[in-house]
Amino acid sequence: MICVECGQPVNDLHHQFRGAGIRLTRCEYCGCVADKYVEHELVIIFLDLVLHKPQAYRHVLFN
Repeated sequence: MICVECGQPVNDLHHQFRGAGIRLTRCEYCGCVADKYVEHELVIIFLDLVLHKPQAYRHVLFN
């Protein structure tokens, strides 16, 4: 798994708490959310792929 913003490796993409809550992991290198596409619908990911956003490609290929 890698950060979709900077490409650095991360241990996990989200942390699940007891119950139903989750928190997305922040990258320790760039400080951004490691993979924002975890919460996005498939249509949004597809549109970002069509728009050639490198973050969407990193999400599909590595995470």
